[in-house]
Amino acid sequence: MSQKSPDHMTYKNETVYILFKQVQKVPEQKVLLGQAGKIHCSTGEIEAGCRCLQLYRFREKEEKKGFSVLEVIALIESHYPGITVNNVGTPDFLLEYEGARSSSKSLAILKVILVSIFAFFGAAFAIMTFNNDADVANIFTDLYQWFTGRDPEGPTVLEAGYSLGLPFGILFFFNHIGKRTDRKDPTPLEVQMRIYADDHATSVIQKEEEG
Repeated sequence: MSQKSPDHMTYKNETVYILFKQVQKVPEQKVLLGQAGKIHCSTGEIEAGCRCLQLYRFREKEEKKGFSVLEVIALIESHYPGITVNNVGTPDFLLEYEGARSSSKSLAILKVILVSIFAFFGAAFAIMTFNNDADVANIFTDLYQWFTGRDPEGPTVLEAGYSLGLPFGILFFFNHIGKRTDRKDPTPLEVQMRIYADDHATSVIQKEEEG
């Protein structure tokens, strides 16, 4: 009896599990399925084969590409007819090609410096306008008069404590100092950046689907 060729084989008793993060960065234009997400199958040959399937090839200067997991399932089923594909991750994901933006190290450092300067002066301006709107200076004056019974002569301990407490409070709140080495909780800033990244990826994917 002649053996079936691979083109006519079926894989009804095999299951492939796929897991994709919402955003995945890839280093090369040619993106294999194993680079875009995690693949698992009890049969090592099938798992290796799925990892080597080409999912996409980025065009020149193309930076991002959104995918539905249905495209991945269709790709796997086209190479392994009858196989069961079980998605345990996000239904949509975004690929980002790291090589699309090539910039020198000095330019990257310059960008960090400029962003830091703008953030510093922007935060300082926001704090000053808040203090002015809340009339913090007069509040400190009134508090000093209530507790001491006399008018302040220049800056007092209240201003000094406020000036020191504000930066240290921000540093402690954002968990930048005093961390234990075994503590890996994300800072509030990292949480907000993750939310922004997830919302951005969702918007890009939805825009591609609508277009």
